[in-house]
Amino acid sequence: MQYNGKSQQSINKYNCIIEKNQSNSIINKFQVVSPYDDYDDRLNFLETIEKNSGIYNVLCDLFLPNGYPDSVTTDYFGYQFWDSIQALCSTITGTLATRAILKGYGVGDSSATVASATTQWLIRDGMGMIGRIVFAWRKGTDLDCNSKKWRYSADILNNIGMAFEMISPLFSQQLFLPLSCIGLIAKSICGVAGGCTKASLTQHFAKRDNLADVSAKDGSQETAVNLVGMLLSVVVSSFITDNTSLIVTWLVFLFFTLLHLFCNYRAVSAVQLKSINRYRAYLIYDYFIHNQGSIPSPLEISKLENILFGIKELDIRVGVSLCNIYKVQQKQQKLNNQFLQQKLNNITKNKNVNNININNINNNRINNNNNNNNNNNNPNKNDNINNNNINNNNINNNNNNNNNNNNNNNNNNNNNNNNNNLEIIKKIKKSKSFIIWKKHSQRGNKILEKDFTLLIALLNGSTTRDMIESYFYAVEYFHLSSVQIPPTINISGTFFKRLEEKGWDLDRSLLNSEGWTFGI
Repeated sequence: MQYNGKSQQSINKYNCIIEKNQSNSIINKFQVVSPYDDYDDRLNFLETIEKNSGIYNVLCDLFLPNGYPDSVTTDYFGYQFWDSIQALCSTITGTLATRAILKGYGVGDSSATVASATTQWLIRDGMGMIGRIVFAWRKGTDLDCNSKKWRYSADILNNIGMAFEMISPLFSQQLFLPLSCIGLIAKSICGVAGGCTKASLTQHFAKRDNLADVSAKDGSQETAVNLVGMLLSVVVSSFITDNTSLIVTWLVFLFFTLLHLFCNYRAVSAVQLKSINRYRAYLIYDYFIHNQGSIPSPLEISKLENILFGIKELDIRVGVSLCNIYKVQQKQQKLNNQFLQQKLNNITKNKNVNNININNINNNRINNNNNNNNNNNNPNKNDNINNNNINNNNINNNNNNNNNNNNNNNNNNNNNNNNNNLEIIKKIKKSKSFIIWKKHSQRGNKILEKDFTLLIALLNGSTTRDMIESYFYAVEYFHLSSVQIPPTINISGTFFKRLEEKGWDLDRSLLNSEGWTFGI
């Protein structure tokens, strides 16, 4: 075949195109043929390659987010694997707890009434609702800041609640309702904590702004696991009947409860959160100063995290109102004025005492002179009068010493009282976006550690990055104030750039700010 006098072989350009779906499971190969120029391409289909079987691809489409594994973070599979096993264990223990509750309601007891069971059911539900409301009010903001901790704590509360439900039928009817209510309250708190923290973790896993897809597929996985758990629960219930020993029932319950806690711990430990909260900020700084200024990655910090029992949080308040600063300054000024007034009063009092002492001394001298004149006229009374004069002088001297000691004691007591109550606040760092104040109580030159607080005020327009920077500077100041030998490495401007290079997210703050900002 000829094209404008030239053979096809001389002008054809052969290029190979390979396309693949988001999960890399299907690959298509094409050949591009350009008979004339680059603007007139032709495609020749070569072959289709499927890496996995059709059933596997269907299961992936059903239960995994679209584009897995590239559409989620690397820790997604580890978390979901252990989370599925713990959900399976929870379904089995929940079946045993439900069986115990139904027995407590009177199922199988001819003397039990429907009205009594309904009343108890409504009371339990009402207590659970109150528990959810109170818990969300008290711990709502902390759930997002410490999602790993509360995710694991939620399942501990769930197991505690089911344990109370298991033991409630073993007691009298009067104790059944209170015990079962405690169990339902614990499970209700688990529902709030577990649901909120799951949303936070899902946001972390969604790598391509596919939060809805990741959440939907997580729901599909949970539903499938619950179906399998129901089948296993039927099998377990067929072996555990009313004639089964109580010890055997509790052994089965304890086995699946412990397995549930273990799987939960493995699931939460697998998560490598990139957001910075107070606990992770402390771990990052501690790693930084003990490893010659090297920055840890989220994976390294996840291995150092103590999920349930973290360190005691430093007394650092972020986003405080300037009213807090003003009140402390006013109190400090008031105490200083009181101290100066007490000092002035003591000086005036000491002057009066000294004047009285001088007058007493002068009077004694006059008396002594008069007595000496009389003694010269009457030698027989000399000894007695001299003794009396000596005694009077000694008494006056003792009185003067006592007055001086009392004045000194009063001065010392006033100083001690003032030092005990004195609150001092001073500015320790200022930048374009934040100001850090230090507030503490002081006794003499010694700072009382229990009252040591850092207050961070944020400027209007400050970003989450500014908030994180201010918190790290506050952590550094806390450390420098508490150690005898300061570290040789300090936080600099490149510290935060290196944090981003290691994968930390500085655009999301979990420092539990009080929400105040100020403008100039």
